[in-house]
Amino acid sequence: MIKSAIFDVDGTLLDSMKIWDDAGERYLSSVGKTAENGLSEKLCDMSLTEGAEYMKKQYALSFSTDEIVSGVLKIIEDFYFYEVGLKNDAKEILQFLESNNIKMIIATSSDKTHIKKAFERLGILKYFTDIVTCTNCFTSSGEKASKSFNKSEKPTMAFKGVRISWLILARNADLSLSACKARSRAAIKASSVSL
Repeated sequence: MIKSAIFDVDGTLLDSMKIWDDAGERYLSSVGKTAENGLSEKLCDMSLTEGAEYMKKQYALSFSTDEIVSGVLKIIEDFYFYEVGLKNDAKEILQFLESNNIKMIIATSSDKTHIKKAFERLGILKYFTDIVTCTNCFTSSGEKASKSFNKSEKPTMAFKGVRISWLILARNADLSLSACKARSRAAIKASSVSL
């Protein structure tokens, strides 16, 4: 029997993948510039700072690189706070899992504040015992930040004593939620599930 579920957020529960393609274009629009065709493809392999430097040069922006980065981050924040919606059937799946006493947790690379605000607005925060982000596990340089992670047992407490075969893992692919929904009733009765 499934006892717990770990969910990714972007593209799994939230219909948020588009902001990562559109953030540069949205930023340029906010400062009165029209983005070139293919901007998102050019920016996708760049860091946020590199993308800001590219836009500064390409669009003759008078803002500093740091101001451009802040502007892009504000656009992303506003998207999560006020705009992002749920993926199809996400709330129903969460309700179903909760009604079957399945503990749920979030594991994401997105900003925790963004996720909490979006989840509160969309009425799904109550389904999760915790939100674990990459900042819980790594420093900005990518080194393991064991000090901050080990201070809290909370992320693992949700699953203490849970066998891996009792766990659903939903990642950012439409197939994950579809498979979860289609198999959820059978999975609750099964001793093992793999998605």
